[in-house]
Amino acid sequence: IGNCLISLANLIPYLRLLYVTASNPQMREFSDERLRSVIANSPKLLSLTGHNIKGARETQNVQTKRWLNQSKIILRSVYRSPDRVRGIASDMLAIDELQDIYTDSLPVIEEVLFHCEQPEGPISIYAGTPKTLDNPLEFYWSRYSTQNEWMMKCQACNHWQFIEEANIGKFGLICSKCSNKLNPVEDAQWICTGSPDREWNGFR
Repeated sequence: IGNCLISLANLIPYLRLLYVTASNPQMREFSDERLRSVIANSPKLLSLTGHNIKGARETQNVQTKRWLNQSKIILRSVYRSPDRVRGIASDMLAIDELQDIYTDSLPVIEEVLFHCEQPEGPISIYAGTPKTLDNPLEFYWSRYSTQNEWMMKCQACNHWQFIEEANIGKFGLICSKCSNKLNPVEDAQWICTGSPDREWNGFR
């Protein structure tokens, strides 16, 4: 998500991007580790934020990242209430740790995209770790997404498989059926396990 936000902010002038997560600690960690540190370690990204320009305004605080092309990334947390995103207009919405956000808050959060000014329409990314089968992430994954899974094909026995604990071998990934060594790049691809016509592209 961090790389998507940084890339789109640099590629599309005047783009408005909103990152939403459940709690303040999660937001601060993402802001520091996924945005600030990436920008700080790249002279090119630093120059694109105006950080190295004498007299430039401060562009790197916890809740706002500005760019010289006038794009802006805003970060908010909405654990108990979506009120912190009310009044924000955005072209892209990235919701992280979706499993920790109340389902009733999502329609309010998604209203930030109502005034999107991009010709192709708004962009939405929803991500998280399911933990259980009773949370918003599992709800949208099972009902509205294509349920794409990264699956590997064993070249020895032609068995297709998800990457699971049974695939962990002593020196790398192995086939859960015949124990042959697997190549998770060359012998794997995204497989749609849901309906390809569903509203969202989902990836696990």
